[in-house]
Amino acid sequence: MSLESEDGTTGNIRKPLLERSTSRLVDLRGKLFSLSFATTLGIQLFLVKVAEESVTVYTIMLLRSLSFLFVIPFIQWTKCERYKTKDMCLYFLYGILNYGCRIVAYVALTFAQVGNVSAITSNMAIPSAILALLLLGEPITTFHVINFVINAVGIILVSKPPFIFQYINSSEDTTDDFYGAILAVVVVITRSLASVVSRKLSYESKSDPVLFAVFTGICGVIITSFILIFTELTMPRSFLDQLTVLGVCVCALLGNIFLALALQYETVVVVSVLMSPSLIVAYLLQIVLLGVHPGVPEIFGLLLILGSNFAYLWQPKED
Repeated sequence: MSLESEDGTTGNIRKPLLERSTSRLVDLRGKLFSLSFATTLGIQLFLVKVAEESVTVYTIMLLRSLSFLFVIPFIQWTKCERYKTKDMCLYFLYGILNYGCRIVAYVALTFAQVGNVSAITSNMAIPSAILALLLLGEPITTFHVINFVINAVGIILVSKPPFIFQYINSSEDTTDDFYGAILAVVVVITRSLASVVSRKLSYESKSDPVLFAVFTGICGVIITSFILIFTELTMPRSFLDQLTVLGVCVCALLGNIFLALALQYETVVVVSVLMSPSLIVAYLLQIVLLGVHPGVPEIFGLLLILGSNFAYLWQPKED
């Protein structure tokens, strides 16, 4: 009798994500870890927005990357002998992509409000499906195409491109929001590419969540240190600034751990969908603590983005 579980696992060996027949929620732990990641992501982006008033993006990224190195003792050292040169290259690639997506997100926050950036950066389900088709051969159905169109409309309403909204809103903030949205789209693409790299390693049973975080930290320290040669390092001075940056580091580290744990129980698409609540957290913090309220187009766009993402949880089961 087979011991295969509902999430496509047999015993202690998990099948590659491509072999799973559905993207429905199948494990409460995966759901909880995904929602925990979404919560920490929303808080992290809000704290970065606050910290950027007194600390540069590169200082935040350096401290954030250093915090990731604290998990080195928790690496699964017994599995290290299985890694080949190709696997280490993939880990480095993941670290670069993961670092890149986050620093671009932090830069995007200097242009746009935290809620708008979060609405786009947490929207990974559709880009992940497209990249999976191009790089891993996973199929895209009519369901995906319809969701892609709905999602695109939602992003347009949230990003408010000047060439569309110039007659509706003449504020100069519209252009800044659009620049922030463009950077946020870059974040989505790089983060989705990092997920594909992670999936590639998971197919070969060479995926270590802690090692992903460590390589992200190593790549972050190297790249940020190089950038700081040409720019200024501004350490947080006041206690409040120090506490805010510490909160960013803690949320970033916890978020990476929660994300890795979530991917042990759910497919990448499902975890990507459950990232969407991070935009709710970000918008609530923005409204309550910063007093910045979204407009009608943004609210409608948020509903479209949330609807198109959560629709993946109930998509038709493929044969």
